[in-house]
Amino acid sequence: MQPEAFLQALLAEPGPEVDARGALPEARSRSGCATCPTSRCCVVFHPELTGADLVRLMHGRGLAAGEIAELRPTRGDQAGPDAIHLGDERAWDLRLRQTGARGETAESRCCAFLVDLSSGTLPPARRCGVYAHRPMVCRLFPSEATELGVMVETPEAICPPGAWSQERADVATLGWLHRRAREERARFRDFVARWNEDARTALAGRPQPERVTMFLDALVADVRASGAGAQPSK
Repeated sequence: MQPEAFLQALLAEPGPEVDARGALPEARSRSGCATCPTSRCCVVFHPELTGADLVRLMHGRGLAAGEIAELRPTRGDQAGPDAIHLGDERAWDLRLRQTGARGETAESRCCAFLVDLSSGTLPPARRCGVYAHRPMVCRLFPSEATELGVMVETPEAICPPGAWSQERADVATLGWLHRRAREERARFRDFVARWNEDARTALAGRPQPERVTMFLDALVADVRASGAGAQPSK
């Protein structure tokens, strides 16, 4: 079997289903974020979102799209298949909102949903404040789907030594989540491609904040119409 076919077969294996509220299953790895005292990934990285990520966070936290996501400009030569256009020559990425003013150094910014639990003389203790609804890229970090299966000790990991163990990882659930992530990313790219076709004429003359709001509103409407993302039970 060719490597790509092996990977497709791996990711197509049956896995856990989402619950009635659309929440994704948690990988029952006996390692990982619970062992981390630093939350460095919440400071170093600026996670990309899909529409499904955004809607899950909106439903899970009762927040508006603009309180969760932000568009970050990217250089034209670095724009990938997820690049969003708002009617001008720039390209934008959809990211999880960060604290701090735009233009500040990475060290002075962090995820807007990182909660500081420090008190007194205790060492800093910060944890994700939206953990049950966190974006798929955060949910899968630092695992990777490869030709050999799902690996958790990847080069991108900045976790403390011993935080992750291949033997203690819930590979089955992680594999299912990787398949789900691929599907959600493909749907997001399809929406962005359709949006970009009309952006130049539809957004001409509108102020930048209004363009961002129009994009987020259209994205959320598209996700809800397709049935993707979390749908609260009644």
